[in-house]
Amino acid sequence: MSVVISCAGIDILLGASIPDAAVDAEVRSYVSSCFPGTRTQYINDIMSWAGILQEGRSLPIYWMRGPAGVGKSTIAQTCAEKIKKAGQLGAAFFFSINGCNDHTRFFTTLAYQLSTNFPDYRQILNDIILGDKTLITKTMSSQFSSLIVEPLKILQKQGKGVGRKTIVIDGLDECRSRDAQHEIVRIISASVLAETTPFRWAIFSRPEAHIIAAFDHDTISRLCRLVELHISRRADDEIDL
Repeated sequence: MSVVISCAGIDILLGASIPDAAVDAEVRSYVSSCFPGTRTQYINDIMSWAGILQEGRSLPIYWMRGPAGVGKSTIAQTCAEKIKKAGQLGAAFFFSINGCNDHTRFFTTLAYQLSTNFPDYRQILNDIILGDKTLITKTMSSQFSSLIVEPLKILQKQGKGVGRKTIVIDGLDECRSRDAQHEIVRIISASVLAETTPFRWAIFSRPEAHIIAAFDHDTISRLCRLVELHISRRADDEIDL
């Protein structure tokens, strides 16, 4: 007799997430990717960092920063699509889409996307949420711990894992709370430092002072590869193209 697995917990999580923030959401159907032959230096750099073009150790956080209009979101979209096609995308969140700037649904969205990629993680997460349905209303730090770190820890004890997948976060500066922007960087870097998650984190944002301050902290800067997306004549030509 087949066993029916209840997914009520996952349904609760879906209701607390933002499906439109995903790289392949319908609202992103007409979001432009990089035109062939443009931004190849940056795309190849990110793909190498993500372990797609070549294997090897890399810093766990990749921060691309640059002013508005230079193509950060286009690069993020292109790379997320390529990483997903290669089977190495854990999750993606695009703050840069209208209506996707709610930080209270950020980690719930990442957790839901991860659950769609990893069935064992999904079942553990489902049970955790059923045990406490208020988890989706907790602080970002509590959500991250309960919905992402704890299931991964249980999975690891079972001798299973999710691998070193990449999580893409675009438009961090467009998150509606400046404090939340800083907190997201702090939570991710603390997790990387404590090795409670195995992921690579690619973050794209404008060089806002408070975000720079967050990344400049000693414990974070040594974990992060910083790439500046400059304004230049060549960049202008590629943007025009």
